[in-house]
Amino acid sequence: EYNWIDITPYGTEVQGLGDDNVVGPFPIGFQFPYYWYKVDRFWVCSNGLISFSSNQMWSPHQGGSQIPSPTLPNDLLVVLGGDLNFNLGRGKVYYWSNGQDTLIVSFIDVPEWHFGTDTLGSHTFQLILDRNDSTITFQYGPQRGKFNYGHPAAPPAFGIGIENITGQIGLQYLKDDTLSPNMFHEGLAIRFYPPETTTYQVTDLTMYEISPNNQGFFLIQNEGYIPYAIIKNSGNLPVSSYQAFCRIRRLPQGTIVYNDTVQMGSINPGEFDTVYFDGWTPSIAGKYEIIEWVKTAGDQVPINDTLHADVPVVQRSNYVILDFINDTTQANFTHWMGSGGGWGMRFVPPDTCEVIEVRVMLAAMSQAGMAYIYLYDDDGPGGLPGTILYQTSYYVSSSTPMWYTLNTQNYLYKEGALWVGYIQGGVEGPDFAVDVAPPYSRNTYEYTGAWAPYRDPFTDGCIRMVVNLMISAEEKAHEKNMDKPRIYNNMDGKIVLYLPKAKSKKIKIFDATGRVEVPEKIKWEGEKAILNLDKSKKGIYFIKTESGKFKIVYVK
Repeated sequence: EYNWIDITPYGTEVQGLGDDNVVGPFPIGFQFPYYWYKVDRFWVCSNGLISFSSNQMWSPHQGGSQIPSPTLPNDLLVVLGGDLNFNLGRGKVYYWSNGQDTLIVSFIDVPEWHFGTDTLGSHTFQLILDRNDSTITFQYGPQRGKFNYGHPAAPPAFGIGIENITGQIGLQYLKDDTLSPNMFHEGLAIRFYPPETTTYQVTDLTMYEISPNNQGFFLIQNEGYIPYAIIKNSGNLPVSSYQAFCRIRRLPQGTIVYNDTVQMGSINPGEFDTVYFDGWTPSIAGKYEIIEWVKTAGDQVPINDTLHADVPVVQRSNYVILDFINDTTQANFTHWMGSGGGWGMRFVPPDTCEVIEVRVMLAAMSQAGMAYIYLYDDDGPGGLPGTILYQTSYYVSSSTPMWYTLNTQNYLYKEGALWVGYIQGGVEGPDFAVDVAPPYSRNTYEYTGAWAPYRDPFTDGCIRMVVNLMISAEEKAHEKNMDKPRIYNNMDGKIVLYLPKAKSKKIKIFDATGRVEVPEKIKWEGEKAILNLDKSKKGIYFIKTESGKFKIVYVK
């Protein structure tokens, strides 16, 4: 029965939605049973859906409206999946949870994407999760538009349905058919019920994380690195034992330079384990790939057992090129239909450094036009591009691929991330180069009014950052010893932290899943804090003061 619930007066507005992007995660507020597992967070996609586990873009085009589909993203509630556009001056999303058993997410007056400047189309709909009976309800308010991009003869593309974490199980209510008796309309309510009883049992271990956000990262030659993995029991059966594997290959030859296996014990449904592999010190600079996988008897979902990371190793010198490009000879060129869109690359340099310049590969393959290049700080929402640090522009008229450079005047990088962005000034160009050779770093982003992970995760943007990793010894000593905390000593399960300028003597410790760890005792001696983690499990811990000013990663 249709019963619209208006949460706009008290719900939380979702910020940062544009045309084709994803924001989140947001808390559900409780554990909601979905298929054979439980979920507690969600991402909002601007195209009318949420995912419980992915920040990848979903698009209805070229078969994307087929539900379920193993094509990423998965773990979806597609309430009204179509080409929606939040860049047209209207359209909002709100969410509300009572923190116990109900979550509501409402899309209000969202227009469709149309050719040109047409802003016709308006869609209002919501989803409701109810933990009391494990139901999922979709409700539809006023509807205007049929997702045909403003062309009456164009075939519509939209979908309604749900799918699980693998994309192999789901239910489709509607796909692309405006004449279907299931066509969405104002006053429609759809409710998905779980089976009254089920004997469905699943053994499923997931390789959950091998680097922050499973993105590529840089290492320095002859300096050590400790590989780790976070494993989740995504099934509904306990696992008595399993093995975690780590392999590192040097590219392009594929030569194996590192192998390690760790035998682990039991893990219950919904639990996380952190696995700590033996350390690795790369002796040769170049391109590497880290591959980690988990194995247990009877695992029924092998698709989520393995993760890859793109890991370039660089020399410590005064002129270092940072990029995730594997083969520019295989680069493709792409552009947006309309000016103002763009691409970006997230960089986390491997140490304190000076940023000399950044480079973007462009060509006027389709159309000549202005190109705008930026270096951003990561102080935007959720660590996305924020403050513009440096910028320049070019008129790109040559169809020959070239590097276009932004001088960043030896900008001093200390911590966090830096972003390099290119904004397309022409209607159909200049074209941006993307590398299609694996492995992929997942550090490429797109801009369509808001920043989001690039919709094609199997590419890397042809963007470079040139840095000086040989800043003066005095400057590095000041950076490490005065402005940053560090582990001063580590013995017998006790950690001695040096916390200069700490305004608070309250410390919080989290494991890799975000769970708070409570040390037996914290003893302060001036700016040194002595923590006893002797009884904590092996793994990776994040230690920070209450103010959040300092943060240290500790591996036990």
